[in-house]
Amino acid sequence: MLTRALRDAPQPTPVDGMLAVPIDITSIAAQITIDAAAGTASGSATVNFTSGAVSGNPVLDLRQTVTAVALDGAALPVASFAHHDLGGGAGAEMRVLDSVVAAGTSHTLTLSYDVGAPQSPAGGSYAPALTYSAGPRVRLSFGFTDLAPARYLEAWMPANLIYDAYAISLELLVIGTTVTHTVITNASATVVGTNHWQLQWPASSTAMSTLVELRATDAVTGSTGTVVLPVSGRTVTIEAWKLTGSTIDLAAQIANVGTYLTENESTIGPYQHGSRFVAFLNIGGMEYDGGTTTAPGSLRHETHHSWWARAWRPA
Repeated sequence: MLTRALRDAPQPTPVDGMLAVPIDITSIAAQITIDAAAGTASGSATVNFTSGAVSGNPVLDLRQTVTAVALDGAALPVASFAHHDLGGGAGAEMRVLDSVVAAGTSHTLTLSYDVGAPQSPAGGSYAPALTYSAGPRVRLSFGFTDLAPARYLEAWMPANLIYDAYAISLELLVIGTTVTHTVITNASATVVGTNHWQLQWPASSTAMSTLVELRATDAVTGSTGTVVLPVSGRTVTIEAWKLTGSTIDLAAQIANVGTYLTENESTIGPYQHGSRFVAFLNIGGMEYDGGTTTAPGSLRHETHHSWWARAWRPA
């Protein structure tokens, strides 16, 4: 019997002598360690998944340089996790594991990889970034966009197409610096230590969901407010952030978000993203689950997306 996610998945597809089959991911747990002094970063991830009704080669994606692969504890050649064109064309390739899994079985894929600028097509007005500057300081911006392929979570962590939902966790650590950093995120975040965080997103998350913006603490300014929503009665905390020195009025933008959340809940239905909304007010405009990175002029539009596109999702 197909899981709910696999009922919405693409059909198995022959490619390069393999049968590429969709999978249902149940959880992804990743770790990214950034060495600010060396200007390098590395990642690892564990992907738990179930196969569908047809035996074949699992499909998912990651747009970083993979250095090690193992399936159910057995090491595989890195070349066995290569990109293949499944019909999406240039830039939309996905990784197909050159190892057949039986239909209706559960598996664990583990990966190690170097972390840098994603090997994804350009597009959108706020690009993904991992940069280093004097201090030393780090900037990590997930920088999702709908305007180019391979620009959701797969840019930084292994992920599936958006038919699938799963729990996501990310342990994020910055070493090689005494400069304190701040993470702006829609995740449930736990501070493990200085420049060390554990981020957790719920099992309803997709590859589109995760807002992550890491900056030196003195580079950003934040403020909070609250609004009581009219349908759910829920008190939502609104977090608003900007670059230090920006002239954006955070108090005014928090009030705007409160108005937009109230309007949307009144006209569409209950807010689906817990008791927080997070806005990083800078440039561009991109929606996440209960959050956005955006210029102020797009804030109403991006808040609306926490209903359409980030609560009601396309199959």
